[in-house]
Amino acid sequence: MAKGLPGDTFLAYEVYAETTWWGQLQPDARPNEGRESISVSATSRGGGCRWEFPVIQYELSGRPALRVALFHTAWAAFDEIPGFFAGLAAGKYSRLGEVTEWLDNLDAVDITDRPRLTASEDQDWEEPRPEGHVCSSACTHTRPFYGDYR
Repeated sequence: MAKGLPGDTFLAYEVYAETTWWGQLQPDARPNEGRESISVSATSRGGGCRWEFPVIQYELSGRPALRVALFHTAWAAFDEIPGFFAGLAAGKYSRLGEVTEWLDNLDAVDITDRPRLTASEDQDWEEPRPEGHVCSSACTHTRPFYGDYR
């Protein structure tokens, strides 16, 4: 787990567009104007979180851009995950896929509540690839996380 998070919390993220509930919402009722986004949080093992904030994908003048929106209740994140914000400031990532990879490198847990696969879907399941990714014999795509992270 990410170091520096106090108490029983751990660094986590949720990919909104991949959740079971995203498709059930009307487009105008989806968080962050329905844009592709993730939620980053200091999640408690007992449920809930100490802070959370969204990272939202935009295209500005045809170029990828990210927006991070923090209310005062999440400002502790600046102290607790400084490497995350340093990466943003250094321009290390400009797309959500790059952000989730960076979070994975920080030992964050993907807590996305994805729809479960049926047996036939499981056999045909193939992980979405990042834009521009070309598979090779060295690829080791994994199945979605469905375990109990608490």
